[in-house]
Amino acid sequence: MTEKKELIAISGRLDIRQENCSFYEFAVSCIFSLKEKGTANADVFFKTIAKLKNNISLRSNLKALGIDGVNKTELARKWCENIMTEPELRGLSLDELHYVMGYSARRCKIVKH
Repeated sequence: MTEKKELIAISGRLDIRQENCSFYEFAVSCIFSLKEKGTANADVFFKTIAKLKNNISLRSNLKALGIDGVNKTELARKWCENIMTEPELRGLSLDELHYVMGYSARRCKIVKH
């Protein structure tokens, strides 16, 4: 298990912009849902993000990501790509990913204000 300070450092290297806040909130909800279903495999999360990226223009996916307009689809696609290809995230467990995404979502809210 990775130490919390290391997880915080990983979060610090992610793209924490105001525009990405709802994406991290989506990730937290997605991971929470997976954990509720009894899934402990982090690969399921990455597969979900890959499906989302490949179908980013679907209205339901835009709503899930908290996007109110089609003009932000490229931003969402880039975020998905960054999450899927970040090697540090790929090595984490689902619980650790939950911590990193949750911390990132909180950091976005701080940047927001």
